[in-house]
Amino acid sequence: MRNTLPLFTIGVLSTAVHLTAHANGGHFLVDDADITPPGECALEVWAQRASASAQDRVDQPNATHSVVAQPLCTTRNGWEIGIPLEYNTSESELASYGLELKTMLSGDLYGGALALSIGAVRDQQLDSFEGAFINLPYSRELNESAMLHINLGSQYDSIESQWRATWGAAATVGLTSRFDLIAETAGVGRDSPAAALGLRSVLSSRVELDASFGRDFEVRSNLVAVGLNIAL
Repeated sequence: MRNTLPLFTIGVLSTAVHLTAHANGGHFLVDDADITPPGECALEVWAQRASASAQDRVDQPNATHSVVAQPLCTTRNGWEIGIPLEYNTSESELASYGLELKTMLSGDLYGGALALSIGAVRDQQLDSFEGAFINLPYSRELNESAMLHINLGSQYDSIESQWRATWGAAATVGLTSRFDLIAETAGVGRDSPAAALGLRSVLSSRVELDASFGRDFEVRSNLVAVGLNIAL
């Protein structure tokens, strides 16, 4: 499970909700309290299609298509380093890139685990700093087949030059030994939240395939995403 509620569901759920993406794959809204094992690496790749937001449909009626690749490696002392790269396939150019760091704070906190993630993103198309985030993902097992994930944090809005609170909640339910159902919601400040429903399939011990459909209720935009998570 992985994500960045703050900035990397960037193109994911339109332009108003720059949520960081990760509880169940890079394109998901809510992060989990887990990292790649120390000394190991992984690669997350996902393609996404976001419909034009309500305020953009007159000038830009077409949907936006993009692909994000995020290599991840964890140091021996437990810091996971990720470099997300977003390529806008609609305009055939690199849209943005970032740096994300994540570490475990506690493996046993009220029956669950707590992690810390921080990151920043640069908008390559506008050649400017896009924003930064800090997030505290908490994960707890509810029973043998269900997990709860809670996110609390803040993200810096470079347009308004201010920090805004972020939040998220997700549930992962094992349907079979190979399929998980993921339901989640997340938001920024008092804006209307975003919500998504997804499915993950375990193809092998090192490869997972996932897909999701999301809705940003603040700007009334839909997102469809398909991702692949590979342990290297």
